[in-house]
Amino acid sequence: MGDGSLYLDKKNKYHTKICFNKAEIEYRDYVKELVETYFGYKFCIVELPSEFLVINVSVFVGASLVHDGLKSGNKVNNKLVAPKWIKKKKEYAKRFLRGFFDTDGSVYCKYGSYAQLQIKTACEETTRSIWKLMVQLGFHPTKIQKEERLKNNKLCYAWKVYLCRQTEVQHFFAIIKPKNLKHVERYKRIKMGALGRSRKQAHLVSDSNF
Repeated sequence: MGDGSLYLDKKNKYHTKICFNKAEIEYRDYVKELVETYFGYKFCIVELPSEFLVINVSVFVGASLVHDGLKSGNKVNNKLVAPKWIKKKKEYAKRFLRGFFDTDGSVYCKYGSYAQLQIKTACEETTRSIWKLMVQLGFHPTKIQKEERLKNNKLCYAWKVYLCRQTEVQHFFAIIKPKNLKHVERYKRIKMGALGRSRKQAHLVSDSNF
């Protein structure tokens, strides 16, 4: 549901793809091992000029994902939302939110050492389902905001939600435990160096919750 796609070809085989930035090699390898262990099927790595793809072409993997609540085809047109079974167990909701933040989330410094989290998708229904999961887990995200931008001279839309309370941002990293190191390291840098903290203070922040 994040940086991936699922579609059925003319030979009735599912193509399951997950996209990674060229700088996300460790996260790419983590996800590859995760899906291979779970499904018991091999995924191959394809390098493109601007990204890596982790791909599986089979009936089993794609059919399993469809059975578990995903849909083949365009994610925006399908208005994908978190499957109902995800909401029934807190641990499922946390892991789902972890994966989504790893791929479609960001953390940035608003000012000083004030960190904000953002999750943004191209589908309002998808973002709303993420918002509901955050609330279910005890967070207080902002209202969903609509963003307009030009892409290839075409007006595109995105829907985003923020987590701004500093205690909740810290709690998010503590209980959701993102696996994409770019988010973890960026959060550490914001909390350690934005206001020129001492090395001792930086060390304390670095060791907490990570």
